[in-house]
Amino acid sequence: MGVMVAATKGLAGTTCSSNSLYATQMTPRVFTCERMAGNAEAKLYHQFYVVLLPLSFHFPSTRRTKMPTPTISTYHCLCSELLLATPIPLPTLPLRQSDNSHICKLSPDDENITPDSAILTKSAEIESSPLILRLDDGFEKRNLIKCGRCGTRFGYFLWDSESGGVKEDVGFLLQDGLVLTEELERGRGRMEGE
Repeated sequence: MGVMVAATKGLAGTTCSSNSLYATQMTPRVFTCERMAGNAEAKLYHQFYVVLLPLSFHFPSTRRTKMPTPTISTYHCLCSELLLATPIPLPTLPLRQSDNSHICKLSPDDENITPDSAILTKSAEIESSPLILRLDDGFEKRNLIKCGRCGTRFGYFLWDSESGGVKEDVGFLLQDGLVLTEELERGRGRMEGE
């Protein structure tokens, strides 16, 4: 068992006394220490806390560990308008069986952003009138998502019959409907090189 003394200025060369040396670990105890001042008659008394710790105890590092910066993938319309930011690249998202669109968890508003949800920019517009499709097992109502600049449709939301509106927490993004920012920049570089 080692003894760690809370540092008090001017206690170097002090003699400490206490009957609680048999205290349990991590329990603070008050110790009284006396120190001789300049002459033998004047004694200064200090009280301070001592915590008994095992000698193998290690204090956590005081250095701050740097959190890894999340990688955010950004996607553009074919007209180069920024439309989507996501921590999960589109090719790694699951695909919907009916049309092979990417199933993407979206943040419905700016206040409820989670680490695994994507964000549509203000340039992405949701069409107000739904598109009704006849499928083998019935009908499906979709509200299309389009680029606000050029009108290209790149995804859709499904109609939620329970709430009577668009279910905006999951979007379905069409294959090749969006271009990764890096691909867009490579294309610009090729155009400038010609």
